[in-house]
Amino acid sequence: MPAVSLSTMRTRVRRRLEDTSSLNPHWPDQEINDYVNESIRDLWDEIYTRNRFVLPVATLSDYTWPADQVSADLTSLVGQKEFDVFLVSQYLDSDNTFDAANPTNYPVPLTRCNYEELYRQSAYSSRFYDDFQFSTDNGATYQSGVFRSSISRGLFRWALQSNDTGDAINLLMSPVPSNALRLRIQVMKPFPAVVADADIILDNEFDRFVDLIEYNTVLKAKGRSDENTDPVVQAYLRRLSYLHQWLEARSRTGYARVVTDGY
Repeated sequence: MPAVSLSTMRTRVRRRLEDTSSLNPHWPDQEINDYVNESIRDLWDEIYTRNRFVLPVATLSDYTWPADQVSADLTSLVGQKEFDVFLVSQYLDSDNTFDAANPTNYPVPLTRCNYEELYRQSAYSSRFYDDFQFSTDNGATYQSGVFRSSISRGLFRWALQSNDTGDAINLLMSPVPSNALRLRIQVMKPFPAVVADADIILDNEFDRFVDLIEYNTVLKAKGRSDENTDPVVQAYLRRLSYLHQWLEARSRTGYARVVTDGY
């Protein structure tokens, strides 16, 4: 499908809105641009909700997790606030322990859990309970603190948590490692927004659904429309139905994800 730029998309949208006057348009360019980007995000959300495994994955540079570190700010590593972590893997040597001298080890995927699970099984609880204690010898002795001591190297679990101000996402590991880990972190980012007129919309395999962006943008500009009589609504629903079928087909066939180094 031919690439569609932001400028071309505005022209298409204005044609459907019958707002083609260059002297006194009803919708300013920036307003339409905003609707276009909202529609791009709507499409990403729809795909993510129904079958996120078809979305592109970006692999970050391998990350060394320092010994005794409780959390890492992923927002800084990714370079943006909106993303989801697809996979965290740990490099292991042949006896299932981390080997800093052998960085070519095949990375083994670690288990993702929710924050509550991670919180219960580790000493992160001390952040909320000052008197929280745990035992590493079946109850013979107890200790407290923000991490367990003398944890042997091996496989870990991970979870995500927003920071206190909500402007960053932290990666947490359990148990908190007493030795450095070398990790591979893979993330999924929303489709990039378009800003300049020459920016291409959906410059990937999802460009086949660029008409959904067009229809949705028109509907956002128009506000409420009658589903039974508005041809744009009907066209949008038909294409949305096709998107759902397309995603379902790839779910059944085990469609391979597009793996990239970025966007």
